[in-house]
Amino acid sequence: MRPTTPRVLDAPAGSATPLDLDEEGTSRRSAGSRSGAGGSSRSGGARRGSSSRRSSSAKKGGMRARSSVGFKLLVSLAVAIVLSGGIIALYFSPAFPITNVTVAGNSKLQSGYVIKLADVAEGSTFFRVDVESIRARLLTEPWIQDVSVERGFPDTVVLRITEQPIAAVVSIVPGTANDSIQQWVIAMDGTWIAMVEDDVVGHARINAEELVRLTKIRDISAAVRPVPGMIETDEGISNALALLRGFSPEMRGMVSVIAAPDAVRTNLTLSNNVGVAFGAAEDIEAKERAIATLLAEHEGTITFINVRVADHATYRATE
Repeated sequence: MRPTTPRVLDAPAGSATPLDLDEEGTSRRSAGSRSGAGGSSRSGGARRGSSSRRSSSAKKGGMRARSSVGFKLLVSLAVAIVLSGGIIALYFSPAFPITNVTVAGNSKLQSGYVIKLADVAEGSTFFRVDVESIRARLLTEPWIQDVSVERGFPDTVVLRITEQPIAAVVSIVPGTANDSIQQWVIAMDGTWIAMVEDDVVGHARINAEELVRLTKIRDISAAVRPVPGMIETDEGISNALALLRGFSPEMRGMVSVIAAPDAVRTNLTLSNNVGVAFGAAEDIEAKERAIATLLAEHEGTITFINVRVADHATYRATE
């Protein structure tokens, strides 16, 4: 019987190299298979060599990057040191001397007086002017509520002040029979500003018409003795100022006189000569509404209003 020739099956992709079978069925690897096996071995070695080279290159690149960052840090540090040295040298140098001092925000204080009080030290420069000391000196003036000291490059200092808002003129009871009554200007926060001498109040000038329009506080305790720059604690004056702060602008404009012997007996005289028993600075809005209502209902005839108890207001009127 004739021997059957064996079939060679196609190997699936990726499988081992197929075997060549001779007629006796003996297997042998083809030259191509040997070559392939050898090639595979050499390829594996090449890949390992390539991987080693990449690892070495990465290490060298990382070292170069770290070296670059370190160099940049050193350069930045050197620049900072140079700049700091330059700033320090500029600070202590006579460059940019202050030659101009200006005043802003003042309406009553004279600019010349403010500049003199500021007393900017001779030799001050834009960088070395002592703004805190200047500000402290200016705040000793009772007329000045607040101030900012600003530099203007290259040679200017600007004194930007806020003057005290005036509340009233207070009549001070004389200490002896030979003394005359003094008129003192007081600020809204109770700070004594200065005594009125014609239109001059301390180091400021006030228009005579403005002085006339200001509310007058009188009939105060004989123990009150004003000190410029100090805040008054007398209860009668404190209550009167609390009323002025709490009134609407319209009501404040109507009040000509506040008699303030104490907080309980505080009375008002309005610009239409109507007297008001107001009392303590409580329920101010309700009391103000009661006054406005009675004035409107009895216009031209009302002479006196009592609002010490806001919801039980009483009045007197002519027939």
